[in-house]
Amino acid sequence: MVAGRLSAAPARHRVVATVRASADDVRAHARHRATRIRPLDRATCLVDASDDTLPRIARTLAGLAADYTLDADPDVLDHLREAAHRTLRATGRHAG
Repeated sequence: MVAGRLSAAPARHRVVATVRASADDVRAHARHRATRIRPLDRATCLVDASDDTLPRIARTLAGLAADYTLDADPDVLDHLREAAHRTLRATGRHAG
């Protein structure tokens, strides 16, 4: 009962990815089983990666094995951009 209420509680940071893969494929590769996945059609699904912590959102999205677009709060987008720039610098690439 408590787990059901916790999963229904609103998250601090809202982010939904439209993933170019089937819901079954995303579920098969999902690192975070609690992520909410909803099929749109046979080749596309929505992944609700909303969470209370920005790093956990970044890990969830990084675990997606397909391209996606995001509908997210500005603070989520800022965090993801900063993380991407750090990664590019660490790999010797320059963020443009």
